[in-house]
Amino acid sequence: MITPALTESENAARTWRLQFDHAPDFARVVEVAAPLVTANLGLGADLFEPLTVTVRLATVDLSDGLHEGTPPASSWCLEVERPRAPERGWSNPATRVTAAAIDGAALEGFLAAACRQPAAEGLAISLAAMWVRSVRARLPEPWASMGDRLVIHFPGGLAELRVEHDARGAWVVGPDETLWRSPITTYGFAEGNRAELSVAAHWSPWYEEGAAGTLAIEAAIAKLEARGWRRTP
Repeated sequence: MITPALTESENAARTWRLQFDHAPDFARVVEVAAPLVTANLGLGADLFEPLTVTVRLATVDLSDGLHEGTPPASSWCLEVERPRAPERGWSNPATRVTAAAIDGAALEGFLAAACRQPAAEGLAISLAAMWVRSVRARLPEPWASMGDRLVIHFPGGLAELRVEHDARGAWVVGPDETLWRSPITTYGFAEGNRAELSVAAHWSPWYEEGAAGTLAIEAAIAKLEARGWRRTP
């Protein structure tokens, strides 16, 4: 059997978009962020472990949750402690937080601390956007059985990719010193009573038609739909 080529796409090669309606207490960022936090952790249970979560904050109107501006410290990054720093281009250590792992408790504490900024009467600091741009992705077959090293084609040429193995399976990390894209990324937006989520695949095991990783994303998306998310064009 010939193993399919493993390729990194500079841009998202396949994207899934969803929307969720809810009625949070706009004074509580944990409620505002809950759909995006649970969706990302739900996806991660089947597909990946997030290594970074970057957020942008907004000043919101407490009456309707609409964005009215941005606080002085509006961009924050939560990062798993690893030998290789996975998030490129981050230069403000004052808004960078590390954790042993990114789970629900870590995300809620991170968001609560980030939003602990003064706001005028009738306003609050809350979540506006959330990115997962670096992950440790569960490598599907047939690549998972190909050993500790794989070759990946990327826009600049070829690179050797290290495969990590544990009791749960095989894993790959991206981006790294050579590869600029994560295997899978997510982007979430929250305003008012609406949350939006985009899931993008950049590596071929997760975007090629019929590939095991693509089918795994489809199955994970179906679980989100069962929890009230709906697909959008």
